Amino acid sequence: MRTICLDAALWESRTEARKALHDALELSEEYASNLDALYDALTEARDIELTIENADSLREKFDRWGNSLIRMLQDAAEENEFIRVTIH
Repeated sequence: MRTICLDAALWESRTEARKALHDALELSEEYASNLDALYDALTEARDIELTIENADSLREKFDRWGNSLIRMLQDAAEENEFIRVTIH
């Protein structure tokens, strides 16, 4: 299982957050543009353990979008038994 740990406190924009996830998950460009595309990629992924540290930073900096990102990551993990998502 590939383990990925990202620190959300380092992200200063939505673009940085999407790029960090895109790069860490090694996704093709088609999955970089929005949360729906990222959800699709995660529900097809295999053997990934993703940890997001400082998730409160997402909520503070990005308000609704940050909450949507966290919810989407959790939903993808519930949908796909081959990935694990931990939010701290």
